[in-house]
Amino acid sequence: MDKDFKPGVVYRNEPGDCKALTLAKSLNSIWYVNDTESENKQPIVERRDVKSLCEHYLNEGVELSDIPDYISDNSLECEMDEFILGSDSAFDEMLSTCNKKGQLAFDDVIQSQLGGRTFDTEQHYVELCHRIGKALGIDTFDKELNPDHWCISWLDNFTPYQAVLKVTSPL
Repeated sequence: MDKDFKPGVVYRNEPGDCKALTLAKSLNSIWYVNDTESENKQPIVERRDVKSLCEHYLNEGVELSDIPDYISDNSLECEMDEFILGSDSAFDEMLSTCNKKGQLAFDDVIQSQLGGRTFDTEQHYVELCHRIGKALGIDTFDKELNPDHWCISWLDNFTPYQAVLKVTSPL
């Protein structure tokens, strides 16, 4: 799957286009992590690639705020990629496997479209920006980047996706 990914290439219709569909098309996988239970009532955490569902709902014009419900209701249509038997840290452990080049967690795709002021802290905003940058193959730790870039983007209410697109150094 990773062989088709082109680091630093961000597909967009026009320079100002910062929509979730554009981000989804730029990725190979969008991971939906869900905690559930097995037939024996044993807790498990599962991961499914919901990229095709995301693109479908975004293409259909479904409101971004409604997509999580649609994904939750229909994620079983997507093959389970991986699962972990439940434990206190299983959910976080599974989420930690979702951020690689060409791959991003579903919640990060949705949150990438929220304005900076939506985030409780600048740190949460910046952490999401770094995950998006990693998924897109963009170096968000570039030493030549203005050290105030993330703070300014957060305060100016840019979406994390917009803030990352302003950084142009491929990994």
